[in-house]
Amino acid sequence: AKIKSKLRLLAAGSMANLLCGIVFTVFITYFSFVISPFFSGPEGVLIVSVVDGSPADRAGLVVGDVILSINGTRVTSTYSFVRFMYNTPANSTLIVSLLRGDVVVYSSFHPLNSSIAFLGVRSFNYYAPRFLTGFLTPMSAWHIYNVFMWIELLSVSAALINMLPIPFFDGGGFFEALFQFPVFQRRTVYFLNRKMTVGEALLNVIRLTSIMLLFANISQSFVFGGFRLP
Repeated sequence: AKIKSKLRLLAAGSMANLLCGIVFTVFITYFSFVISPFFSGPEGVLIVSVVDGSPADRAGLVVGDVILSINGTRVTSTYSFVRFMYNTPANSTLIVSLLRGDVVVYSSFHPLNSSIAFLGVRSFNYYAPRFLTGFLTPMSAWHIYNVFMWIELLSVSAALINMLPIPFFDGGGFFEALFQFPVFQRRTVYFLNRKMTVGEALLNVIRLTSIMLLFANISQSFVFGGFRLP
């Protein structure tokens, strides 16, 4: 009974964080529906970053511009935008209709596929504010999406760190209590040339796995994130 009470106590915080992460995962998955009371769309493509020296950069496209059509073809989402560019040959002249007017862009070839056109922008669905247009900007939905992403990431990470027995973090209490049940204490095994109970061995397996996951996550952040390894 004491172990069960301890498990409930230790799991409470982690489960609350995990539940919060799940809720915001749902919000992200159904983002258009969640923000629909305040934004309509998607109604175009929002430029959230521009590659320096790219065709888009040379043509004067900037972060916050909204692409409505290209060469007369409506682009209402990032999917339709990517599909259009994929079907456009490299070095094409593109008339890009923005929310602020038309811009001529001379595309180059894509770094990963020299046969298709390349603009050099990172995009997101554009959601037009339904009201408070003086307060909400074309970037508002993008900022809300990023807030949702950060809350999801932090909540799930906090849940895992609090629950998993990662060294230097105040976690692992849940599994330590779990493996105190008699069923995990009756038998002994050899793990890493040491004799220990089954519970201790399982805890060490989870600890080693957690360390590998932690380092894999850090490595991925450096490789795919904003940091660059020297």
